[in-house]
Amino acid sequence: MSTTVFFDIGATLGSLRISPSPFPLKGIDVYPFVKDLLMELKPEAKLGIITHTGNETSDSMQRILTEAGLYDFFVPELLIYSSVVGMGKNSSAIFELSAQMAGNAARPQECIFVGEDSRERQFARQAGMRVCPHPLLVKEVLRGTALRFVRLRAPTELSGGQWRAILRELAIVPLQVSGKEGTTIHAIVGMTALPALANAQFHVELLGEADDPLTMDLYLLRDDLAVQSGPLSLSGQSARLLADSQNAGMLLSTSDEGLLVRLPANRSLEEFHFEYAAHGHTLKLIASPDLLEPFGHRIGERSAGWLATEAVERPLSDSEKTELAKITPENILKYLERYSGKKPLGDSPGTPIRSRHIHNTDNARVTDMLANDLRSMGGSAFSVSLHAFTHEGRTLHNVQAELAG
Repeated sequence: MSTTVFFDIGATLGSLRISPSPFPLKGIDVYPFVKDLLMELKPEAKLGIITHTGNETSDSMQRILTEAGLYDFFVPELLIYSSVVGMGKNSSAIFELSAQMAGNAARPQECIFVGEDSRERQFARQAGMRVCPHPLLVKEVLRGTALRFVRLRAPTELSGGQWRAILRELAIVPLQVSGKEGTTIHAIVGMTALPALANAQFHVELLGEADDPLTMDLYLLRDDLAVQSGPLSLSGQSARLLADSQNAGMLLSTSDEGLLVRLPANRSLEEFHFEYAAHGHTLKLIASPDLLEPFGHRIGERSAGWLATEAVERPLSDSEKTELAKITPENILKYLERYSGKKPLGDSPGTPIRSRHIHNTDNARVTDMLANDLRSMGGSAFSVSLHAFTHEGRTLHNVQAELAG
């Protein structure tokens, strides 16, 4: 019986483009590596999809996948959409149904679910499936190869171009790059890559246990209290994480950046939020092959092109001065008070928000209203869309507004 590989779509095969409420799917920006990978996998396994689809129909999803150039890679009967089957990825039921549709109800281990969300992978494992955290590692899982979290340090004898070229050829997906010129890399690797890394004289530090990446996420917790108290002080908040013996195995490493912890799918990051941590100082390490691009490579190219063509010094026109004069403290405060909860938000409930936190229902109100405000500000010149992502089992949205040109 052949293996079936099921993929999630959003943040796994590409970025979803969603128009504001009621969130119809506009399209998929497919990641560059995806089509070549699917082409390689198609002779080895049946390919399917298990994904959340809001209110989409089978016909609308076929159109979207076709426009993205993905539809023909998959077996039509194995396209499992939550809106069609009436199940979400918040239990094992949709994965059990998918194994049945693949003809593997009695042998669900012949199915692999590939998705970036550890909670969804946990439900797939409960259904008996194997799982994979990133498409570029699915061949390792097909072969039964274990995956590991690692910290790599590039060999000083090689140039950045040389050691990055080596990593791109191996079963490695980076999670974070840091240090001078990005020479320290946290990554997920297939165990088959370790001999090649050793031969190329990378320093390899194994983190955690074999196959942790199947069920765990890595987080960097920055202890700002320890930074403020200085290197000679023993003050800090690490004790809060380590005081509970159940948490001791979660700490993988310490560095001048903070604490590197592995978090199981059934634990919430909110349990470990340091009291004195500044906003943005808790970092989830997310798999992305783009991290192997040299630092500033793409941004530098874009900036240079923009400077050469757009940055032409000239006086402001009267109409531009009129528009700029409208940016006053009073006008800014009108928005600030609505989004901070001092005034009603302006949507149908007619009440102020209590919180923008992801655990509060007002988060969705704020997302919808921000999209509406941006459309009102920009009119037809703005293309407003939502970028969907999942965190702790919740589907959340960033708001994007693009001024064409």
